[in-house]
Amino acid sequence: MNKRTEQIEYNTWSAEYMQEAAVIKQRVEQIRKEAQETKNSDEADKLSWRAAMLYSMYLDCLHTGQLLAERFSSRSRKEWKRAGDTELKTSKNPEFPCGKEDVA
Repeated sequence: MNKRTEQIEYNTWSAEYMQEAAVIKQRVEQIRKEAQETKNSDEADKLSWRAAMLYSMYLDCLHTGQLLAERFSSRSRKEWKRAGDTELKTSKNPEFPCGKEDVA
């Protein structure tokens, strides 16, 4: 695997983890709302437990996505410096969609 392919994979994996984190976060919010609205305390406890487990998964995806984005970014910067390119990609650039600014 060449370095460029490796960079693209880091960026792709980062985007996938961040997308999955967003999906899980929406589900956590939905379950928390259901837990607040339910009248049955046993059901509320089960929903709260489920929300806590999913929240843990959300954090795992979020942190993994951020780590991969940082790895992509740091490797990209090193290569651009070697090539003499002064323009660094940022999260506003479509080729690097997963910067810290994009994290919810």
